[in-house]
Amino acid sequence: MPCFALGRAQELLLILNEYWTENPELKSVPIVYSGSLAQRSLEVFKAHRNMMSDEIRKLLEQGHNPFKF
Repeated sequence: MPCFALGRAQELLLILNEYWTENPELKSVPIVYSGSLAQRSLEVFKAHRNMMSDEIRKLLEQGHNPFKF
């Protein structure tokens, strides 16, 4: 699905990730995104963990990468 706005791309990735989590039979189907803007924004989020929600920070501290789709 083409998505040219950064916020929309992030929201779409989060929705897909939640759906994949709720439907484990889809684990073999990868979520793939193409576009340097979305990739760069994820790098910024990874670098600024203090700006994330408590839930995301806990996942990162436990060694889980919530940005790996």
